[in-house]
Amino acid sequence: MKRMLSLTMAMILTTLLFVSCRRQAPTEDETDEFWEVMSLGKETLYLRKEESPDGKYTLVYEKIDDETCSIRGSAGEAPEEFHIPAEIGTGIRVTKIQVNAFLNLETKALKEVWIPDSVEEIEGWVFSTEYLRAIHFGSGIRSIHRMMCGSDPVVTLSPDNPYLEMVEDGYIVERATGTLLWAVNAENIPTGIPYIGEFSCMGSTADIITVPEGVLTIGRDAFLSCRTFEKLCLPDSVTSIDEGAFWGSNFETVAGGCYTVVPRKAFSYSKMLFISLPDTVTRIESFAFSTCDELRAVYIPASVTEIGENAFVGLTNCTIYCEAPSKPDGWAENWLWEDECENVTVIFGGSRSEDT
Repeated sequence: MKRMLSLTMAMILTTLLFVSCRRQAPTEDETDEFWEVMSLGKETLYLRKEESPDGKYTLVYEKIDDETCSIRGSAGEAPEEFHIPAEIGTGIRVTKIQVNAFLNLETKALKEVWIPDSVEEIEGWVFSTEYLRAIHFGSGIRSIHRMMCGSDPVVTLSPDNPYLEMVEDGYIVERATGTLLWAVNAENIPTGIPYIGEFSCMGSTADIITVPEGVLTIGRDAFLSCRTFEKLCLPDSVTSIDEGAFWGSNFETVAGGCYTVVPRKAFSYSKMLFISLPDTVTRIESFAFSTCDELRAVYIPASVTEIGENAFVGLTNCTIYCEAPSKPDGWAENWLWEDECENVTVIFGGSRSEDT
């Protein structure tokens, strides 16, 4: 899905930059600043292209209103130190950076990015480069998508920002909700954080990740593709985890927590060897453990009364210990897709001690 989105946006941005726009008669509220008008389906876009002072790159801006605009596209070669403009030549403020905004920008030389105080929102997949080493956020930023870049850079945040704060080193937290938005390496998540936000700890390479007591929710794709190989222990305060929370992670084991639902794709493609679900779990949703080909043992407590279709698919050489004496009625007929599994044994009446 993400790949399809990227390809679609790339086609749109290429059209904006290199194909003549379909001109329309100016409307009464159209300003001179946005002199290119393009029809994209039923949507009318007001655009402006501006070249950098050194002529090495071009940015495409889209009108939001008479006072603000966003960066929609780009072309050319990014500098080593990239200072995002705070306004366009006519004085209209840049308040947003759109998804894939710099997809067409050559970024091999790019090392550091400065986000101006005017920018309030940054969407995902803005910098698809592994070379970026540092991002400096200004005082106006309210919303950051952790997947705005493909690397794990050092981040700084203006101390004057009223919406977000830097807690300890490398942890950006939303002041109003306490949601963790950005964790650099996620090794020691600070205490006092109730929510671990979407993608916030993705790609961590820390040897051990500690989720502190007090965390209530682990957001969607929060630990996506973590390359940590040790055990992950969740505190009892964790009462919910969202879809894809541990997708593609390398934790050897995951234990603890008091969550009630294992959502769709929560552990899909993970490399864990063992998991013992807490006895608070009542439902395991479809594809929750799909393609966990390193998984060797699973313990399912008797509290689990529902399991969705294909919850366990793509397993190899795994034993599933079920505390229930027989398959409960609420488990889907194909909860374990045997045709797509190899050497999988299911033991009903199994105990937690047999898990490992």
